[in-house]
Amino acid sequence: MIEVGNIKHTPKEYVLWVYDSKAIKPKASIAMPDDMVVSNEVMGEHYIQFSFDYPTREFFKRADYINYNGIKYRLREDCKPKEVNTQLYKYELKFEASEMFFLDCVMFYTMQGYKEVEWVLYGKAQQFLEIAADNISNYLNEEWTVGIIEPTDLQNITFNSQNVFDGLTDIAEAFKAEWYVDYELKTINLVYQRESSDIVTLRREVSLIDIQKANESEEDYCTRLFAFGSTRNIPKNYRQISDDEVIDAIVQKKLRLPAEVGDYVDAFPGMNRLDIIERVKIFEDIYPKRIGNVTSLRQVEKTDENGDPFIIYYIKDAGLQFKSEYILANETLMLQFGNNSWLAGRDFELSYSDKTDEFEIIVITEGDNYIPNEILKPKIGDEYVLYGFDISLVGDQYIPEAEKELEDAAREYLKTIATDTATYTCIVNPVFRLENDLDLQIGQRVRMVSMIFESGEKLSRVYGYRKYPITAKDEYVVGNVMDYKRLARIENSIEGNKKEADVQYLEAMKAVNGNLKNIKALNYLRIALENETMIDKGLLLTTLIRLGAVVGDEWKEVAGINGAAIEPDDVVAYFGGPLDDAAEGKTPIGFKVDGSGWLANQNIIWDALGNLLLSGKFESNKNGNRIEIDPEDRSLKFINSIGQTLIHMYFEEDEGDDGEKFFLPRILLNHFGWKTGDEPAYVLDITGYEIRFLDNSTGYMSYLNPENVGFFNREDQSQPSFSASRYYIPNDNGEGSYNLEVSMNGLPSSDPNQSGRLFRNGKALNIS
Repeated sequence: MIEVGNIKHTPKEYVLWVYDSKAIKPKASIAMPDDMVVSNEVMGEHYIQFSFDYPTREFFKRADYINYNGIKYRLREDCKPKEVNTQLYKYELKFEASEMFFLDCVMFYTMQGYKEVEWVLYGKAQQFLEIAADNISNYLNEEWTVGIIEPTDLQNITFNSQNVFDGLTDIAEAFKAEWYVDYELKTINLVYQRESSDIVTLRREVSLIDIQKANESEEDYCTRLFAFGSTRNIPKNYRQISDDEVIDAIVQKKLRLPAEVGDYVDAFPGMNRLDIIERVKIFEDIYPKRIGNVTSLRQVEKTDENGDPFIIYYIKDAGLQFKSEYILANETLMLQFGNNSWLAGRDFELSYSDKTDEFEIIVITEGDNYIPNEILKPKIGDEYVLYGFDISLVGDQYIPEAEKELEDAAREYLKTIATDTATYTCIVNPVFRLENDLDLQIGQRVRMVSMIFESGEKLSRVYGYRKYPITAKDEYVVGNVMDYKRLARIENSIEGNKKEADVQYLEAMKAVNGNLKNIKALNYLRIALENETMIDKGLLLTTLIRLGAVVGDEWKEVAGINGAAIEPDDVVAYFGGPLDDAAEGKTPIGFKVDGSGWLANQNIIWDALGNLLLSGKFESNKNGNRIEIDPEDRSLKFINSIGQTLIHMYFEEDEGDDGEKFFLPRILLNHFGWKTGDEPAYVLDITGYEIRFLDNSTGYMSYLNPENVGFFNREDQSQPSFSASRYYIPNDNGEGSYNLEVSMNGLPSSDPNQSGRLFRNGKALNIS
């Protein structure tokens, strides 16, 4: 272990101990250098950095760590010291908090068993943070979970190869909130603003040397806003331009503010000319729109050039009188489904038929899937919006409504950018800090007192800090407005309205911790969500019942009744597991619409005609002599009343000299005699090719096969033995004959004086 600085005379609270990721003992002890800084900011960098000189080349590797104020900080990069001279190296170490390692893992979509880098989700903050926690847990090999969550609304967020740190920042921005970690509980948290309830006063010339203002958003600030909407659904003759009106383009026509409002909205009335700061803002999501509903639906099955099936859907809206001539020149008629649709947020090209009054939805492909399909499909009652047509021909109320929407959005935008977004750097008086132990954390509410404020003071909170433990020249960044920073920004390339197939139902599934993976089970749930539960006195009508209980903090589903079962192969009831498993036939018990089903983990199966198939272990009876079918070794056994296997029939796999495998039937007939143990006295072993008789008391084995017969002692090869076999001898003309080969061991070497007995006299074989 190396020592840097005067360790013996340095108080232990000012000594940093550096460990590598696997060692128990430290690899270095370092007296805190004067330049040591602890830096932290809301959704920003959090690290400890310092430098020192040392006479030899030492190795500090990624994942080496220090513990400081109860937090573990690790190196994210190997330290490469600078060579000052041949006898001196300069080291600069930057130890980073756990959340900084979120920069090194990808924000994969992990729900439903997927692992996608490009994805879109429409859901609540809980769902997004659970995905982030899954990725963090997998990467760090630690159990990270979701902690405090304040936002309750739904958001649509696109991800494209982001790291988890920036992914969390995207989530925070979408929900207008801030994320942070709890190191002790290992949780990811999302709140509208981190702040404590008590207030600490920071007074210039007392606790502070100076207060410096920095407004990072002044370039967006304006007092007069020229606002425009989208070009969608704008008629050819929309708002003839007068000489004094502001236009945004010569060719394109965009939605404009109401005529009575004028070209712009102001932040304040009665401004002088020099008070006016002009900006232009385009609101692309605001345009004249009619929200329609699907009232009729038709589908036609077709096949593509590869023979793969797909479905074309045709829809009608009884409340819309439409003609193909309404489609704008050089425009494509498009449709976007509303939030109540399985296709929510998706845009589709349309073809319209004046003869049938139907809109044909042009299918799109995502990977190997056609959309719409039997799961992602339109349904009666779906909301939708058309664009790419002259909406004034459908109704004259839509354009004024859109112009008013644009005005409201412009005024709200002005309020937002007029908010004080300034941050203030408070430079601490080192003497005051040491005497009063001033040590503020992120979120601490403060009252800054200085003449730079109109009222002499300003309430805010600590947004970030840079603390210097040795010199006490601390700096606090104070501000209320969130600053969404991406530490490794990657531009999105996915269209914002693309969604995963089941994003509309994640909230319902999360209510019971479902995380359905099976597409059929997902369809059951969707059908159930389309329907309602009705109670009429003692009559209960509903579509899907999922039964279970909360075990610990997790819902465990154990059974269900499925009224969404329509097809013959659909599961109508299941027991012993969740709906997802039942749809795949993996629950211990299941019943289908056509009358088929299974019990005992499919060891008992019957089809729609009642044909029965049994598998698993079978016993003829529990007591006395019994017959047993054992699925573990695929065998049939005859077992006596004391547990001895008298007959054992099973399959045996063998391999020839050429490597080819073949199977043999094998039957063991065990004779125990008066023995009560598991080892039989005699065994007759039949394989279909050979018969063997084993005498376990003497070690002798006799055998008979198509080419050999004999016996020998397995335990003592010197004991008497006999074998006879036939072998083939070819002759010169290519033909041959079989001869007999006999081998004997243990013949008597003298005449036994018993008629007919063989004995060996030297090399001669004699008969007595």
